Amino acid sequence: MTKTPLREVLAANVRYYMRELPHVDKQVKLSKRSGIAQSSVNRVLAAQVDAQLSIVEGLAKGIGVPPSQLLTERGAVELPPSLDPRRLALLSAEDQQKLGAFAEFLLTQTPNVAPGTEEISAFDSTHAASKQDRESAKRIAGRPLSNDSLSLDPHDKSTTRDQTLRRRK
Repeated sequence: MTKTPLREVLAANVRYYMRELPHVDKQVKLSKRSGIAQSSVNRVLAAQVDAQLSIVEGLAKGIGVPPSQLLTERGAVELPPSLDPRRLALLSAEDQQKLGAFAEFLLTQTPNVAPGTEEISAFDSTHAASKQDRESAKRIAGRPLSNDSLSLDPHDKSTTRDQTLRRRK
């Protein structure tokens, strides 16, 4: 069984969200919202590089989804039709406030512990991941590594042979 390379999964998922969400329908918009250079967004979309986690996190923040949804193969990435941001944007400001108040009400009425997870009470404690999160991490970690990567590290001084200038003596 061959697994789809992670760079292709990331590219397909970013393309999907660009197609479905108007606030990131262009590379320029996604670039500005995520704080990543447009050329980097283009390389991710072309599946030319294995993006570092900081790139994936930036893209996820710009799109408005968890990073894990960008790294998970299709099937589990569909937006629920009732939560489509395009439809929510069509609501009046008053209706959006009502929806937000209702969501807050639901969050206060439901228990804080999801089945299969531990209660999260502070950032300085350790919590077990749910079975679904562990399985997702295993699938992602099982993908082959490559030497192509895209970095946001400003201290990265590594260059390829093509990037170095040759000087005459």
